[in-house]
Order: sequence, then structure tokens, then C-alpha cells
Amino acid sequence: MVPTSKEEYDDAFASIGNAAAGLLEAHERYPEELRKLCELKSQYNNRIRELDEAIEEITKKYDGKEFEGERELIEKDKKAGAEIKSCSEQLIRLRTQLEDIEKHIDEKGKELEEIKSQNDEYKIRLKRLQKCEEAGRFLKELYGALVYKDRDSLCTKMNNIFSDIIENREDAFVEINNDFEITVKVRTKDGGVKPLPRTGAESQITCVSFILSVIEIAKENLKVAQKGYARGGEFPLVLDSPFGTIDPEFRSNVAKSLPKFCNQLVILVATQQWDNNIEEPLSDFIGLRYYFHRFTEKKTPIIEQRIKGRTYRLVEYKEGRARTEIEKI
Repeated sequence: MVPTSKEEYDDAFASIGNAAAGLLEAHERYPEELRKLCELKSQYNNRIRELDEAIEEITKKYDGKEFEGERELIEKDKKAGAEIKSCSEQLIRLRTQLEDIEKHIDEKGKELEEIKSQNDEYKIRLKRLQKCEEAGRFLKELYGALVYKDRDSLCTKMNNIFSDIIENREDAFVEINNDFEITVKVRTKDGGVKPLPRTGAESQITCVSFILSVIEIAKENLKVAQKGYARGGEFPLVLDSPFGTIDPEFRSNVAKSLPKFCNQLVILVATQQWDNNIEEPLSDFIGLRYYFHRFTEKKTPIIEQRIKGRTYRLVEYKEGRARTEIEKI
């Protein structure tokens, strides 16, 4: 199992180190024992030759009961031969064990090198993590220093855009608290302040003001960043039903505000949301128009929309699978 923490790496490193030390000690001991056994075998072989020569001479000269002592000597010689054979077998086993130990030492050495490498890699990862934590703390402190500056800037820009959209309501304004919660409030005649009752129109105008303010701040930051290392850029603004719940009297002001803050604008609107209050302020900025042409698999009433003097079919039944196609106006 591969260690996953610094403690497991340290334990594995110590365990393999101890095992390797034991193997090295055995590796140093076995050659000495092998050398002694070889010397003993050589002595036995010399003794055997001497005894074989003596036995051969005695056998030639003596073959009766009167030479019983000599026969005992022969038996002892046979026992000595058996012992020598046993020593030889033991010597072979020791050599095999020694080869196994050397092979095992090589394997443990490789494991030790691998763990050292993994341990070095772990230390590098740990250092990287520590540097990331330091950078995170620095960015958190930097964010804390800049967040209130951005909040005040955002609040100022939102109020400018909000007041342009809801003309003739100088008593209404936007407020952003420390938690960046946005509230629309009004000034009362007695000099006090109270929250404006939340409606769909008020919420949508506030959202549009917020989006446009963020875009303006981003463009300002990009201009400053372009002097050094800049990230990001200016991208199209895509809005889905930005006029949905806004009263007709304010739709025109929203439409006038949108082109001021972006180089390219993509608006998705339902048929009932588009009227002259939107068409007229945006007519000079409209480059392309598309509409969704929906085909139903069940018979349904045809829905049409008149756009720029022409009638376009938006919904109709057509045999086959249901689908929606995007067509250019």
C-alpha cells in the first residue's frame, strides 16, 4: 500500500531501513561462515585422501580377525566421509541462501530508493501547499482591504444607473450593506428613510442596475490592468427577458441604458415583452434579429408576430417530431 501522509512515509522509511540493516548484517556474516566451511571441507578432503591411502595399504596387508582394530579405523573413516558429505550439502544450502539474501537486499535497496524518491516528492508537495496557504492568507487580507472600496464604488454606480431608469423618483436610492445585500429605500417627508416595498419591477430594475454597474467597474479595472498584466476582456452582454416585469414607462429608460455599457448586446425576449418603448431606443443599435420558430407534434393554434412590417410564424403544427429552429429575420 502506498503511504498517503508524512507519518506513513516516515514509518515506511524506518521499517525498510531496519530491514535493510538486518539484511546487510546477514550478508556480511554469511561469507565468513562460507569461508570457514570451505576450509573445513578442504581439511576433510585432505584427511580423506590420507585415510583412503592408509586403508588401501591396510586392506592389502590385513584381512583377518587379528586386524579388527584396523577395521574400526575403516568404519571411522566412513563416518568421517558421511560428515564431509553433510558439510558439503550444508555448504551448498548456505551458498543458495546467500544468493537469495543478496537478491533480497537488492530488492529492498530499490524499495528504499523508491520511498526516498516518494518522500522527496511529498516534501515538495508539502512546501507547495504551504506556499499556497500563505498566498491564500495574503489574498484574503488583500480582499478585505479592497472589498469596501469596491462596495462603495458599486453603490455609487448603481445609484447613478438606477436614478436614470426611474426618472422623477429622486426620493428612491440603492443601499448596499457590509454583507453586500442590496436594498432600495426611499426618503420620507419627515427626513427619515424606509425600504421601498419590493415588487417585480423594482427587483428587475435593481438587477439591471447591478449588472451594468459591475460591467462598468470591470471595464475600468481592465483599463488599469492593461498597463501591466491583464486578464479577461470585454465580452458580449447576454440578457434573458430584461424587460419582463418592468412597467412600460421604465422600459424605454432601460433600453437607452443598455448600449452605453457594452460593445455587443444579445437580448432574449418574449413577444409580449417587446414594444415601441424598447424598439425605438435600440433601433440604431440592432444589427441582427432572429426568432424561434417552434414546430409542435400535436395540432395547436398558429401563433404569429409582426416584426418590422412583416409577419413571422412563431408556433405551428407540423407532422413529425417537435423541434425549434432559429431563423433570421
